[in-house]
Amino acid sequence: MVGVGVSLLVRFSKVQLAGGVSGQQFIKCPDFELVEGATVLIKGDSGSGKGLILRTAVGLYRNYKGLVERRKVLSAFVFADGGLQTNLSVEKNILLPLIFSGLDYPEAEKMCYAALQNFDLLSVADQISGTLSKDLVKLVQYARADALKPKLVCIEEPYAEMDLRRQDMIDAWLKHFTSYRKGGLLISTSLPRKMRFLSPKLISLSKKSPNKTIIN
Repeated sequence: MVGVGVSLLVRFSKVQLAGGVSGQQFIKCPDFELVEGATVLIKGDSGSGKGLILRTAVGLYRNYKGLVERRKVLSAFVFADGGLQTNLSVEKNILLPLIFSGLDYPEAEKMCYAALQNFDLLSVADQISGTLSKDLVKLVQYARADALKPKLVCIEEPYAEMDLRRQDMIDAWLKHFTSYRKGGLLISTSLPRKMRFLSPKLISLSKKSPNKTIIN
């Protein structure tokens, strides 16, 4: 239950997510809630449904049964792969969502520049996103989330193929996001030990778990 003075961001209650080729395979999701300043970490094998949980949390996936409560807040998603407009520059991938959110151009440009600087991306600002390495694609997604200033961020596999310096950069941002911005993190990963510094609530899924059932 949410404590006094703590704001709920998302809650799953008796949720079953439809999956599989036929759409008749349902994954029973453990009940959980995410509040401001907290982290929920979802560990699971490929195909266990952890990605569907993240997408359901922000409204990108709607084929489910049960109750998903979402507070109406700005959210951002950091995808495991892709997540950028490959024909646009790094700068425009960050700038355009800010403009679409209603900011005027000078303010959006200022916030975009700050995000590029925060993630050491100024040198690739004009580079077409489709030419970036996997670790840089991930960094640009983090920079976009930083610029948007969301209250909820969902992240698939936080580190991609990053070196230790960039991993430390991400760790510092995640800590700042929960501690100072009081945002909520919903993260799926196969390496939960690396995220202990966030003191997360851990949800474990398994592809072979009895939680996965066939609905006739």
